Amino acid sequence: AVKSGYYGVLRAQALVRVSEAAVAASDASLKVAEAQLRAGTVAAFDVLRAKTQLANNQQNLISARNQLAIQKNAFANTIGLDPSTPVELPPPPAITPGKPDLPGLPDLAEATLLERARKQRPEAHQASLNEAKARKATRLARRNLEPFASLSLNGNYNPNPALIANERSTGTVSVTLTTPIYDGGATKAEVEAAHADERTAAIQTDQFLRGIKAEVQQAVIAVRDAEERARTAWAAVE
Repeated sequence: AVKSGYYGVLRAQALVRVSEAAVAASDASLKVAEAQLRAGTVAAFDVLRAKTQLANNQQNLISARNQLAIQKNAFANTIGLDPSTPVELPPPPAITPGKPDLPGLPDLAEATLLERARKQRPEAHQASLNEAKARKATRLARRNLEPFASLSLNGNYNPNPALIANERSTGTVSVTLTTPIYDGGATKAEVEAAHADERTAAIQTDQFLRGIKAEVQQAVIAVRDAEERARTAWAAVE
């Protein structure tokens, strides 16, 4: 976000300079047209057209300055300053026509980027954890429908068996098998609800992965588009 804001301010500053140059150029053109009109070499329409161009460029300059103020405000807020703090960034190096100095393209292999995104995007991790949690909840809910066994051991020791005609020590081992028969449908409803949560978690995981894939593809397209536009723009600069 800081990098995007930084370059946003630089771009807005450059657009202000371009707009100022356009206003200066159109103002000079208007003066030339007025001089030619006085000399009788052009029609009044040419002066009107020059005035219109100057007015349009002045409007563009106003918009560029407003956009620069907005970008500076947002950048100050992004880096933790009061939004009203003045932000002044040094201008970028002057552009040399015919000698593009563009950064190289990163690795845009879609499969590699998707795998990296799945590993690094926190929402992908969250979706996987939610799905695993839902599966465990389903297994826990289903346990109430399954029979279960319990084992108990008991022992007694009598220090004087002669008095009560009983053995000195006794022991018992008990094994109990419990089978759920009927609970009013409560457990079945819990299992169905857990199944629904599991399906919802799976759908959300799929949606997250689809969203990540779409964002990665859009980013790849945007990077390639920007690189192509940057190179073709050099012809216009020249």
